[in-house]
Amino acid sequence: MYSDASASNHKNRRTGSRLWRSLPPPLQRGLKAAPVIGPLLQAHGLFPELQAQVGELHAQAAALLSQLAAAVQQSTHAAAQSQRQAQAQEQQQRLEALLRELTIGQNMQVWRNIADDPERRAVSALECFGRKGYSQNDEDGILIEIFRRIGIAHRTFVEVGVGNGLENNTALWLKQGWRGAWFEGNPHHMRFIRENFAPAIAAKQLTAVETLVNRENCSGLIADAGFTGEIDLLSIDVDGNDYYIFEQLRGITPRVVVIEYNAKFPPPLRWVIPYDPGFIWDGSDWFGASLEAMNDVFRQKGYCLVGCNVTGANAFFVRDDLVVNRFHRPGEVAAHYQPARYFLTMGLFAYLGGHPASPRGGLNPAAR
Repeated sequence: MYSDASASNHKNRRTGSRLWRSLPPPLQRGLKAAPVIGPLLQAHGLFPELQAQVGELHAQAAALLSQLAAAVQQSTHAAAQSQRQAQAQEQQQRLEALLRELTIGQNMQVWRNIADDPERRAVSALECFGRKGYSQNDEDGILIEIFRRIGIAHRTFVEVGVGNGLENNTALWLKQGWRGAWFEGNPHHMRFIRENFAPAIAAKQLTAVETLVNRENCSGLIADAGFTGEIDLLSIDVDGNDYYIFEQLRGITPRVVVIEYNAKFPPPLRWVIPYDPGFIWDGSDWFGASLEAMNDVFRQKGYCLVGCNVTGANAFFVRDDLVVNRFHRPGEVAAHYQPARYFLTMGLFAYLGGHPASPRGGLNPAAR
């Protein structure tokens, strides 16, 4: 192993050697001989013209050697600068990793302070059961607990707004052998679904429809996909007209509904965007409806609020006839409201889903 100094000297010698080998052989020989031959000829007064040539060659040698020294020095400087840049990049990467770990740790503490709260634990509040599988946040764990309490009837689902199918509220149930329908308006997402969920589609386990769903077409689209009457799970996440879609929906009676709400407006505030059938979310807080307003329309249709997820993104409603004695403080909006903690989505739950999601299915041995 070289020390820093010896390594630098060794590199300098290699650089000088390469430059020397690049010179023509006659010039190499002349450079070697010039310092010796010139003085000898001058001392004996021999061959004045040759003396001039040797002197010129000697001057060229001095200039070349000076250039060689400058090149070596520049090479050394460049190597040192490159080494400093590499060290700085490594230091930056370490700092970023440390900051990421600290952020995840802090966000984990925020989540656990809620999920492990003794009062919530004592009453089995749903946020205590949150877990991420294929959901964006902790919705999978909450749904598992809801169905543990009310049971599973048909193993069916409908989801409006599914992304590319790898992260939504029903992918976990699809992989449990449930049958369902996905509606998605993004053509790139739907192309991915058709290509990567082809076995489930071919087996009639999954119906995938590319369309923008609104209150005018929602009931017909779901009926055309083959779902009527009671289903186990409905999820609506279209970043805009969620309120209006559920308000107008007819033909199915979900046992459980997951729906996005706008946490910017806490109870008792009632707020909803004006209806626009072609609404596209612009990333601002102009979307959806407040939890209080959402609860109003669900109460009218016979559903009860039983919880919200910890990021303040989704609310969970269960049909009234399935609620009795199974949930804490059912229907109390203020008790279940969760404020917007969207920072937990990328700052925590993005790291809690295990390995990257695969579209490939699997088997539930108990369902065969």
